[in-house]
Order: sequence, then structure tokens, then C-alpha cells
Amino acid sequence: MIIYINSFKYFRVLVIIKLIESNIIILLNIFGFSIVLFVTFLKGLLIGKAIPTMTFVSIYLLLLSQKTIIDIMSVTLFTALSVTIGELIVYRKLKNTNVQIQDYYPVKQKNKYTNKIRNSSIYNKIQSVFNNKTGIIIFMTNSMYGLNGLSSIPASKYNYDVKKFLIIAYTATFIHQTIVVFIIITGINFIFL
Repeated sequence: MIIYINSFKYFRVLVIIKLIESNIIILLNIFGFSIVLFVTFLKGLLIGKAIPTMTFVSIYLLLLSQKTIIDIMSVTLFTALSVTIGELIVYRKLKNTNVQIQDYYPVKQKNKYTNKIRNSSIYNKIQSVFNNKTGIIIFMTNSMYGLNGLSSIPASKYNYDVKKFLIIAYTATFIHQTIVVFIIITGINFIFL
């Protein structure tokens, strides 16, 4: 009985994966490169973090039979730009907000919250590290899978320069996407060809 239930769950997962793959291929056939740019833009806005963007880019390149590093880089130039534009929108929206979370707390909680946070040694350490090494932190978070795009939040709160942010975020995203897509495509070519 337990083996049957586990195998049924495994079968359901396989069916869901097949449905996702077929829908991705259908979307790519209908909309082409514009859907790839839209999905990567959503990832930059932090809305599409759950969408497998590198899968979209890899399948798009495989459908067009573009497997060389030059082809991969020419596509990831635009997808990295799309992600960076989404990050810029998040950066600008967070930088121009006038509302802080403490404004919604009652007075007693507000005083407790601000005193607790500002007197914390961990808070002071994190703040000093971020102030000194902001560019490195932006580059590292945009280079890591799952964390890319999240650096726009603290960068906007600490008033990091927009031009530097865009250059670092674009470079890190481009390198990350190129490496991941290259690994996916060469892995698929190695296994199936």
C-alpha cells in the first residue's frame, strides 16, 4: 500500500512536469522571444521568482537549434537586460516610498521595535558590512541562483548609486544566466546527442 501511494505521488509529479514542459513549448512557439523577455522581466520584478526562467531561455535556444556560446550570449544579453530593468523598477519604487513598517505599529510597539533594532549588535554589523561592500554584495547576490534580484531592496534602502547598481546588477546577471544556460544546453546535448 505504501509503495503504491509513493509511486502514485511520483507519477503525479511526472505528469505535472510534463504539463509544464508542454506549456512552455507551446508558449514559446506562439510568442517567441517576447515571452522569454517577459518572463525574465517578471523575475526582475520579483514576481516571477517561481517561474523557471533559465528553462524558458534554454528551451527557446534549443527550439532554434542555437547551441554555441555566441548564440547563448546573444540571447542572454537581452534577457539580462530585461531582468535588470525589472530590478531597476523595484529599486526606484523602494527608494521613493515614504512609508515605513514602523508607522503601522502602535506607539508602545514602535518604541520597542526601533530601540531593539538600533541597539542590536547584529544590526550594526550588517549595516557596516553593507555600507562598505555594497557593490560586492550586489554582485554576489545577483550571481547566486535563487537570490538574484533581491539585492535591489537593500541597495535602494541604503541609497546606493543607481548607475553603479545597474552596471553591477547587469554584469552579474549576464554572467549568471550565460553560465547556467550554457550548462543546461551542453548537458542536454551531451545526454541526447
